[in-house]
Amino acid sequence: MRRRWTSAVLAAALAVSTGVAPVAASTASAGHAPGDGPCGEAVPRAPFVDVVAGTAHADAIDCAHARDLVRGVTAERFAPERAVTRAQAASLVARALEQGGVTLPAPDEGSAFGDVAAAHRDNVRRLQAVGVVQGRTDGSFGGDAPVTREQFASLMVRALSHARGLDVLAAARGAFPDVASAAHRANVDAAAEQWLLLGRRDSTFAPGAVTRRDQAASVVTRLLAEIGRADVRTAGGEVWALDQGTDRIHVYDGDAGFEELVTIDVRPQALRDAGFAAAPTGQFTVPHMIEFDSRQRYAFVAATAGGVTIVVDARSKQVVEVLPTGPGSHMAAVTPDDSAVWVAVIGTAGRHSTRANPTDPYGAPIPAQARKMVEIPLDLDADEPGFAIGRELQLEDLVAPLEAANGWEYPSYSPICHQYTADSSQAWITLGPSWNQGALVVLDLASGTLVPDAAFDPQQVRANCGISVTEDRVIVNWSGRVEPGADSNGEWYVIDPRTYELLDVRDTEGFDAHGLRVTRDGSEYWQVNRLTDNALVIDAETLEVTRRIPAIADTPDILDYSPDGRLLYVTQRGPTPRSGAIHAASGQQPGVAVVDVASGRRLGVLRQAPVTNAEGGLVNDVHGIGVRVASDDDTLPAPVAAISTASFDARVADPATFGAHCSLPVAQV
Repeated sequence: MRRRWTSAVLAAALAVSTGVAPVAASTASAGHAPGDGPCGEAVPRAPFVDVVAGTAHADAIDCAHARDLVRGVTAERFAPERAVTRAQAASLVARALEQGGVTLPAPDEGSAFGDVAAAHRDNVRRLQAVGVVQGRTDGSFGGDAPVTREQFASLMVRALSHARGLDVLAAARGAFPDVASAAHRANVDAAAEQWLLLGRRDSTFAPGAVTRRDQAASVVTRLLAEIGRADVRTAGGEVWALDQGTDRIHVYDGDAGFEELVTIDVRPQALRDAGFAAAPTGQFTVPHMIEFDSRQRYAFVAATAGGVTIVVDARSKQVVEVLPTGPGSHMAAVTPDDSAVWVAVIGTAGRHSTRANPTDPYGAPIPAQARKMVEIPLDLDADEPGFAIGRELQLEDLVAPLEAANGWEYPSYSPICHQYTADSSQAWITLGPSWNQGALVVLDLASGTLVPDAAFDPQQVRANCGISVTEDRVIVNWSGRVEPGADSNGEWYVIDPRTYELLDVRDTEGFDAHGLRVTRDGSEYWQVNRLTDNALVIDAETLEVTRRIPAIADTPDILDYSPDGRLLYVTQRGPTPRSGAIHAASGQQPGVAVVDVASGRRLGVLRQAPVTNAEGGLVNDVHGIGVRVASDDDTLPAPVAAISTASFDARVADPATFGAHCSLPVAQV
């Protein structure tokens, strides 16, 4: 059974109405033209004498009638200006969902309402069973009551959410000036972004006005078009989302409507109870980044607060090893030839700490000599591969020859993110984590030394996070200045991986540049700015920005793609971020945004069970994301106990210690 979690606003909306239909929205995002319904082919004119050809909703009425979505009040009259009732709205939506290929449950699975006419009773019950409609607080449904435009917006959003298996939420606010205080304002904004609603000619919405039958016909055809246009119910891959606020890994079946398959508990106590000697001893694990080997047999999860790398059998979804890679274990990446995992360990966040006892945001001590790259050799041909720590390379020792040869002083010795050349001979490593600690080095994996020819002046290449390495070029980014009131645009750098020549420096066109990833087919780079919520799409051949997406997600962070490349998964942060500068990494919709790559539109959000701390604050904070293709050898463990939605014993970190771009606090230097 799919677990669905919605915001308090949406829950309230469900309680007060089953909505019906506004007209549609002025701030829709990139994609098809407004009003472009499912009837692209010619359809016969509807036989209604009161529907005038060429008027605003005439084509939609023809289309909806041809598809048996709407019917007349008589054989010859449609009554376009008559109000739609709540029961009629339910039937409209049920027909659209079924025509879009969405299976609804049997009527007897939903509640029976005594005030719904027989013609609509089954549809109301089926929609109530899946949460698309609900009754009133007095137990009635109000089937004959007219539906306001804002109520209809909520109904459309809930229907589309059910069809996609995602929560359809607005990435931006304020689609219409007159809905700021409306009870359903969040869903009006969401419906506007999904092209379901267009609003009035004067750019208002009139949320309290009734929904007319002609308007409902237009909106329901758009709903059907959206269900078909962005079908995310299959081929989405197996999606692993790391909630570092609750120390859980959520695994979803993107090939079956994003049903949650299992939740993997990696809290320190859970790992200790499982008998892992290297389980974290503190209060938190903070699973931060994830990557699979090329066979997608194992997942490697770097955990910053726990100071460990967790190995998960991706087929059985069971933790099989916990390795003490070091405090601030930030990223574990597998070499292309599957010969090893290298873990970037931040350790002491600053280059030189003047604090006698440096600690992380939760008070755990950080050893002064922990800034290193840690190797985990792999032998995946073994029937039961073992996992152990191999070489540990201290970045301070590696960087010293470059500093001496070039007269530079690197602002940090802490590795942050890394990617490999295709032949697995080199790792390109960004340093950081703070905005003023970035740099770029290249590690020769065989010798365990830095490549002297790949020496980049840290005053010129300030890379501190995202990186992509291909045969032709390296793209890497810098966050920009990340300080409240003094934030600045980031930069992205283009480097020739063969000559190590810096080819270009570009502006990220936003604050706190973070996630960067090339598409599955290698045709585009997608790059997001976490503080300004925007994205750049860059042509991989010309390196020209081909699209600018203003609100791709709420605090967009890390990226990955569905196996077929149609969908982009973008993690969204929570209001109590476990990493990053608080003002930049704090979001209101923790989860995973699902974006249609072709159009750049956010289709919805995979949300986790809300967990709160003793103060009532939401602690969910999704950061890492990984996607794999399920195997015939996959098995699932027994269902795990549900996470409490009431409280979670999680302290809020001292904001004064947070200044890092990626993970640990900036050292006092």
